Amino acid sequence: MSSLPCLQNSRRALYRVFVSPLERREASLQRQLLPLVHGHASPAIQSPTIPGLHQSRTFIASAPRLKSVRPALEPRVVDDDDRGFDKRYTTKEDVAKSGRDRYPQDHEITDPKIMVLDNGNFDGPLLTRHVLTRLNEGESLRMVNPYVPAKPKDGTPVQYAVCKVVNKKEEYERQREAKERRRVSKATTVKSKELELNWAIGDHDMQTKMRQLSNFLAKGMRVEVILGKKKNSRKVDDAEAGEVLEKVKKGVEDVGAREYKPMNGAINRTLRLYLEGVAK
Repeated sequence: MSSLPCLQNSRRALYRVFVSPLERREASLQRQLLPLVHGHASPAIQSPTIPGLHQSRTFIASAPRLKSVRPALEPRVVDDDDRGFDKRYTTKEDVAKSGRDRYPQDHEITDPKIMVLDNGNFDGPLLTRHVLTRLNEGESLRMVNPYVPAKPKDGTPVQYAVCKVVNKKEEYERQREAKERRRVSKATTVKSKELELNWAIGDHDMQTKMRQLSNFLAKGMRVEVILGKKKNSRKVDDAEAGEVLEKVKKGVEDVGAREYKPMNGAINRTLRLYLEGVAK
């Protein structure tokens, strides 16, 4: 009877040394793999949380994870025979054909991959739909440079479209201010006209020219009046030419215009008057 306890003790010792460590290791592996079987990531291998836009956000952190499942997310599209590349990519020519006066925004962007300019950081190439899911409320993805296909003959690599993450409210205010500046600049820019007169001009033609001159000056335009000799026209003396000049000056005075620069030339030759009106 005394040999039985010794035998049991020996079996327990052998079990603890050889079998028990293997069982513990197998159980540990099963605990790690079990969440993946049910479609959940293990806490030990979960991706880090991506910070917000104004906290130095980058899109690179999630790119490797998405690339690993790309065959399921991004089905391969056969290249367009005429283009030689994926027809979802938007080029300058595509924008021109669309009739749109701007580049695509947000979900209008069909490019599968883009480069992203976000808060001074330049990332990419990244999956477009991945970037759109990372936008915060009130943000928008705006294309600033379209896709440029590669040129294998020249050795030029492909250039993915560059898109910028903007704040919608701030971008609206920026565009509104830019539009207002253009309007003011257009309103304050002085338009110029050129008017030619012949020293031997007749009374009827003179009246027509003076009406044109008065209309230009009344709109605040600058007008360069050129008096000279016309080919095959009659010759006039200096006195008659002087009368033509006086009629022009009187017309300028009647509409309240002025000479913004001294006249250049001589009577009965080629003479230039530099006139500026005041808009009414």
